[in-house]
Amino acid sequence: LKSAQMMALFAQLDPDPVIRLNKFGEILETNQAAQSVFPDFPLIGKRISDLVPTLNLPENSVINSETKNITQKIGEKYFSILYRGDSSLNLAQLYFRDITELKKYEEALLDYQFKLKNLSERLHDLIEEERRRISSGLHDGIGQSLSLLRIKLLRLQEESNCPAPEQYEDLVTNMEDIIRELKEITYSLKPRLLEEMG
Repeated sequence: LKSAQMMALFAQLDPDPVIRLNKFGEILETNQAAQSVFPDFPLIGKRISDLVPTLNLPENSVINSETKNITQKIGEKYFSILYRGDSSLNLAQLYFRDITELKKYEEALLDYQFKLKNLSERLHDLIEEERRRISSGLHDGIGQSLSLLRIKLLRLQEESNCPAPEQYEDLVTNMEDIIRELKEITYSLKPRLLEEMG
């Protein structure tokens, strides 16, 4: 009896809400913290399913020795509720833990992850757009000018009797090397989507 009284006192002094149930799911006993969670009406004799609808208790009026954990929003707060049944006493206890701050952090974390994903996608789009712009500028601007210059050098070499044809050939070869390098740079700047999707 003394041990039972000590256990009852321990539950009464617990800063977290504790509720004891009978085999019908009715509240037999609560501590002061539990009453503060449900301040609008007396709890003794109430059915727990009216207060915590997500807690699915067996309807066969037998309490099994089992443990389960659920999360429930009550008012403006979130609680982690631990259900512990004791078949030998045909009683169950609910232990409430306020996890409102944890839920706020989780929601903020999800929000930051969403924003980070959007920012990453936007940054990727900007990088791809800049690569396209540079590639287009190199190919359409400088590439075309170098090709035109090469053609003019070849034409000049054909039209005039130049005293040093080797120098013209060296210039044309250098020009072709520059054009080839420019094509390689332009190719390397192609969008990544082409590499991934083909």
